[in-house]
Amino acid sequence: MFDSWPEGLLSASAVTIQKKVFVFGGFTGQTVSSLLELTLPTDLCASITNKSLCVAAPACNWCEVSLINEGAGNTSRTLMSACFALSSPVPVLCKPQPNVTRISFQNGSLCDVAASRSRRCSSFQTCGACLVTYPGESGSVTVCKWCDGCSRGGKCLELNESCGVSNPCSGEIQLVKTEASLCLYGTGCEKDGNCPALCGVQRNCTLCLRSGG
Repeated sequence: MFDSWPEGLLSASAVTIQKKVFVFGGFTGQTVSSLLELTLPTDLCASITNKSLCVAAPACNWCEVSLINEGAGNTSRTLMSACFALSSPVPVLCKPQPNVTRISFQNGSLCDVAASRSRRCSSFQTCGACLVTYPGESGSVTVCKWCDGCSRGGKCLELNESCGVSNPCSGEIQLVKTEASLCLYGTGCEKDGNCPALCGVQRNCTLCLRSGG
């Protein structure tokens, strides 16, 4: 077991269940078999404490507040700051207060949905990367498709491209995947539409082990 989050963890498996991320296994110079639980904050921007990193992150804003503290004949100035999501209310820290002398905001940028929709499908080498949905995209928006079934491996293509033409296989039948959830399975179950439910929806040990996924 790890006492803290390991650095340089490679080739681990992960699943999201009810706003928690479970990470299993991986490689840190040696093979590990630990299960790690990561709870994501409601506002991911709030975890950023650096101004440059905050405004560089899509959909995050940065605010800085100058305060004057008076007491025992001494006056001191304090600079406080916060990073918050564009969709979140302005933090109390960033609102006018009696001892606040200055408040400044630097707005980040919204996720570039247009850029994600114009991505080059051929640059993706795995099914998951090919069919991923980016923040801000509708779940019904499909940009690329994954041609699966060739013994040499699959290929990511534009929706209007033909698997048989752009990824020819000698006598092998290719199946087209357009949903990232189907990347978890091979081609066999898709032929009859009988793919097992995703592991993340199983709610007890028995159902999990019987799912076949």
